[in-house]
Amino acid sequence: MTTLNSNIVRPINFEGHTDFTELCNATPHMDEKWYNDGGVFTIEDFVRSNYAGMISDQHKANHGFRLRLDWTELSLEELMEIHEEEVGYQAREAKWQKEAEMRILQTYLDAGAPNIETARRWQKAA
Repeated sequence: MTTLNSNIVRPINFEGHTDFTELCNATPHMDEKWYNDGGVFTIEDFVRSNYAGMISDQHKANHGFRLRLDWTELSLEELMEIHEEEVGYQAREAKWQKEAEMRILQTYLDAGAPNIETARRWQKAA
């Protein structure tokens, strides 16, 4: 249902579909009965269910475990917001890691390393 690209989970393309049965038939390996068994009966249900799956996948990519939520209790807007929050986590984490690396390198600079390259060598040797 979702695609993983650089650890960011993106929605499948449902745009242009106006008929739920047609949309189900366009989804590989899954038919309308499969979706109905999961509580998906409309295109809106399909989209909300897809976002819940993406949130679960993205949360696992970010934190190592799946976030379970009842997508039937949340609006599409709420699901999209949660998904964006999970996608944004990666950017925040990368920024935090870069800042932490710079703080560590600064300790080597403070200890006498003449430049960043030397600080990195000293850190590697430590």
